[in-house]
Amino acid sequence: MHSYGDDDVEGAATLNRSAGGTPAVPVETASVPYFTAALAIGLAAGFGEVAFLGLQKLLLDRIVFMGRHAFWMIPLAEAFVCLGAALLLWIVARAVPSLRRFGLAVGVPAFLGALAVLLLLPSLHRLAAVLLALGVAVQAGRLASRGPRLSKRLAELGALALGVLLLVTVAATTLAPRLVRGGAAVEAPTNAPNILLLILDTVRASSLSVYGYSQPTTPHLEALGERGVVFENAIAPAPWTLPSHASMFTGISPARLSTDWRSPLDDTAPTLAEHLTARGYETAGFVANLGYCGWESGLQRGFSHYEDDPISVRQMVISSALVRAIATKTWFRDLAGTDENFVRKTADGINRDVLDWLSGREDEGRPFFAFLNYYDAHAPYMPPEPFRSRFPGAKERGAISPLHRWNSDPFGDPPADSIIAQEQAAYDAAIAYLDDRIGALIAELDRRGILANTIVVVTSDHGEEFGEHGLFDHGNSLYMPGLRVPLLVYHPASLAGRQRVGTTVSLTGLAAMLATLAGVAEGAPFPDRRLADAMTGAGTTATPALSEVTHATGLPEWFPVSRGNMLSLVAEQWHYIRNGDGTEELYDLGADPEERHDVSAAGESAAELTRLRSHAAAWIQERQASGVTP
Repeated sequence: MHSYGDDDVEGAATLNRSAGGTPAVPVETASVPYFTAALAIGLAAGFGEVAFLGLQKLLLDRIVFMGRHAFWMIPLAEAFVCLGAALLLWIVARAVPSLRRFGLAVGVPAFLGALAVLLLLPSLHRLAAVLLALGVAVQAGRLASRGPRLSKRLAELGALALGVLLLVTVAATTLAPRLVRGGAAVEAPTNAPNILLLILDTVRASSLSVYGYSQPTTPHLEALGERGVVFENAIAPAPWTLPSHASMFTGISPARLSTDWRSPLDDTAPTLAEHLTARGYETAGFVANLGYCGWESGLQRGFSHYEDDPISVRQMVISSALVRAIATKTWFRDLAGTDENFVRKTADGINRDVLDWLSGREDEGRPFFAFLNYYDAHAPYMPPEPFRSRFPGAKERGAISPLHRWNSDPFGDPPADSIIAQEQAAYDAAIAYLDDRIGALIAELDRRGILANTIVVVTSDHGEEFGEHGLFDHGNSLYMPGLRVPLLVYHPASLAGRQRVGTTVSLTGLAAMLATLAGVAEGAPFPDRRLADAMTGAGTTATPALSEVTHATGLPEWFPVSRGNMLSLVAEQWHYIRNGDGTEELYDLGADPEERHDVSAAGESAAELTRLRSHAAAWIQERQASGVTP
């Protein structure tokens, strides 16, 4: 590329004047090199995005879905976008001399940078954002053309300063977690067991062969169940990820916690990781649900080591608001021919991370608590081979998923049964892949001699719906497909032989149960001990298992949760639902496990309805007394 100096530009302008032309923009664009200006503008736009999102998080305590490494990935991604545009402009301008204009070299990246920031404003229409960005680009181009020498200097200084800031940010986000790690405050009890908590995101119990499902989805969990305890009726505290995890970690029901669709878990309630750390455990988390289990969620509190968003080219690219604005559009997905997540941490990757961490521990004598969140069974259900082929009818890996598009934006008739069957077969295959990877992890722990003193818990945060009650996905209702989840507990030191427990239990009791099995229950701050009592044979009261989901704006009107906050009570064979508009539903799960017939109006169910209604009323009154909206 030929580079012209400032004197060349001024000479060109003088030549234009002498020829009678307008002393406007010089024809050659070299005073401010294409790439220096693009780099400076891209980095500035990226740090502008970071500042905007950071202020939202800091001032409003909101989840903005920004990974820990996004502090440097966003500026780097926007810089590459602007550099790419500059390269394209440079190539075109070499062939079309009339485009070698100084204003374009600055105006094009200025447009992209401004648009990236404006796209973060949810109330601003996309067309308005484009028009405003064009206005910024025009003004930036004009200013740069009028002062080429100063513009060149500003671009160079800006690129240098922002590049240094980028390096500092990379170092801070990479090194900070290592600097805050510390040793155990106290020694753990002698021979304290390790704890391995495996949460299979979006896995419902009814799709597991260990629970009687007709497809062979979980042979390894069946083998694990033969040596441990299988709870037949474990109920998730919420039908979606964040509040359910938070309840499992704190022993407190979702409505009493700060968690919501855009609100993280605050530091009010102590977590299981905090309690175990204070008892001498080394704690680590490895999560694949980057949105609702990542560093923003609050779930990482108490862990000395926590791995969430990966450092990868894909993760960096999708960090750009410009890229996301295009990549998340249906037309782009159709063009690409896939609904696959741009960044997906697989079970293989999670296993590799936790095994690497175990290999690198400095004090192998300390017991550990490792929490693993697997995401492979979450939509859009993309199981790898050979698992996909083992389930006839499963859709091709990477195929478009009309089922979940219809769920959020229904068009015409619901998905055909054949489409639902393809999706469900792919879901089954994804579970089979998960099961296989869990089996591999447990086998490796056994080979290393770790399993013999390790409590292993396998459960899920919530289930999934495949057309039951005309619904798909999760988080939109409180029916059993979204609430009944697996719960298997293996601990050879204290549990003898195979046991299957039919009592209905809630996962809010998980923290207390683990503290009890680990021998560190004294002083444990977890109020729900029903699961611990069921495990230790101490008996438990027949208190219904409570589940809740809160209303969120922007959901389709036909979702049950769109009518307001909901609660659900499961008491053995009975399932009671109180909708946000005050209406009630009651199902006899013994006679009607698929919940096809609401018996709330049936006379023979009146006693059960009254009993569960009174439980619900007491719970609502208790919540109101503590200042929680019903």
